[in-house]
Amino acid sequence: VTANVMSLDDAKAIDGVRAVFGEVYPDPVRVVSVGGDTSIEFCGGTHVSNTAEAEAFALVEETAVAKGIRRISAVTKAAAKEAIDEGENYAAKVGALEELSFDT
Repeated sequence: VTANVMSLDDAKAIDGVRAVFGEVYPDPVRVVSVGGDTSIEFCGGTHVSNTAEAEAFALVEETAVAKGIRRISAVTKAAAKEAIDEGENYAAKVGALEELSFDT
């Protein structure tokens, strides 16, 4: 996986680049390439230079943006810790419900 920051005009000229219709991308834009020419896409998200900067990481949403294109949303730091705690609490509640007897 490689990422390069370049002018929006230069990025739009890349053969095979994917951008989501209707999205507004910054100028300059980050262009992420996976496997050389397997996938080349614009990326408008927030980035960290080292995972330690994130402290914690939690996926909070996954949606369809366009045909064949998915978007994931995540949070970091305190918001991630809160989301993880909330998920664990929810899992504990579901586990408790699964232990209930429905014989009556």
